[in-house]
Amino acid sequence: MSHRGDFNVDLTRPCMHTSMMTSFSDSNGLCLGTSHQHSSVDYTYQFNMRRFSIIDHFLLSKTLFTKAVDRVCSLRDTDNMSDHEPVVLHLSVKFDVVHYVKRIRNAHISWAKANNDDRTKYRHLLSQLLA
Repeated sequence: MSHRGDFNVDLTRPCMHTSMMTSFSDSNGLCLGTSHQHSSVDYTYQFNMRRFSIIDHFLLSKTLFTKAVDRVCSLRDTDNMSDHEPVVLHLSVKFDVVHYVKRIRNAHISWAKANNDDRTKYRHLLSQLLA
């Protein structure tokens, strides 16, 4: 099954998308940001200011969920013309050591860029080396 765009799911509704999202989250050890104790998200989608639901989510690893979430909230902006409220995730991630390893690039021939002269020179060099 192929999906394009986002995957809006109201987890309070019993439907195929809910079970798919729950199954995917559980099988991959992921937690919903909106279920965190520091979440103040009451809705992320509204329909004509009559129906409200949480259908936009952050999926987090259990480690991030338990150790790094500071706050999850939605932004209420009067300039927002969408029926979706942006969800904001604040994380505190501490990096004790960051290793930088210089990448070593090995030169190689790009045959797609080689012209007839390049291929002739290569054949000549190869013949010399094999002799």
